[in-house]
Amino acid sequence: MIQLVYVSSSVRLFTKDELIGILEVSRTHNQSKGITGILLYANGNFLQLLEGEKKDVDALYEKITQDKRHRGCIKLFAKDATSRLFPDWSMGFRELSKDECDTKKGYSDLMAFWNNPMDLKNNPNQLLRILGEFSMNNR
Repeated sequence: MIQLVYVSSSVRLFTKDELIGILEVSRTHNQSKGITGILLYANGNFLQLLEGEKKDVDALYEKITQDKRHRGCIKLFAKDATSRLFPDWSMGFRELSKDECDTKKGYSDLMAFWNNPMDLKNNPNQLLRILGEFSMNNR
């Protein structure tokens, strides 16, 4: 099993209904492939963690990079994992507001890193810690 994290920017701002549509399709596909994870969206930027068998996650990531609804896809890391951060989430989703990012534990750290994706790429353990806190605060 691997965990893969990437960031990208949407080509335009999405409505809540559009995001829900993406989520519904993702959940159906991911369940069929045994992929779990989370998709975060804030101000036109995505951060996604995918967990599952390497061949399935790699194939999904390749498909994601071809999606014309976003650009600037940067793989922050892909690493072997012995357990999942989101074992029960075929695709968790959260749209982050500025107020939440400023006041909730774990969110502010994530948003600080999000401003510079290379900081995220250089600190995968810190990113996983933040995502772990995020998952615990949103169950």
